[in-house]
Amino acid sequence: MSPVTSAFLPGMARPALSQPAMAALVADFAAELRSRPSPIDQPSDCRSWHRLHAGRDVDVWLLTWMRGPEAELHDHGDSREHFRVVAGQLTEVRASRAGGTTWQTLSAGQSRSVPVRAVHDVFNDHVEPAISIHAFSPPMSRMTFYERTAGRLRVTGHQWARRAEC
Repeated sequence: MSPVTSAFLPGMARPALSQPAMAALVADFAAELRSRPSPIDQPSDCRSWHRLHAGRDVDVWLLTWMRGPEAELHDHGDSREHFRVVAGQLTEVRASRAGGTTWQTLSAGQSRSVPVRAVHDVFNDHVEPAISIHAFSPPMSRMTFYERTAGRLRVTGHQWARRAEC
């Protein structure tokens, strides 16, 4: 069984990178992306993704974002996320399970860590397209989706993923 396949079996213990290691990895991928002579193709819809690295302990994704609506509040199950904006701006909404909400706009060069089971959403509400690099460790196998009801978060569904969809 390959490491990529084994990373998606529910209940299987998977190694995880530390937050500093994830930040360094994302920074390295972002630096490489910025050094490319040709621009990244822009997606035709709101968001597109491409896996840059698949490993037993981490997956790294390139996401391109057109201006578009918020996706949906979600968590990444047992995976930690670290992402960096490479071009443009992205907005992250972080929701606490008790009902509080924080908003943060990130510009090119800024990054953010998302702890295990933190509920958030990321979107581009700016005219310019945005590009970001996202690492998930261990590789994401499940997302849980939420909606706000009476000031609290309510689970609306789960997705067992073979690919991360930030």
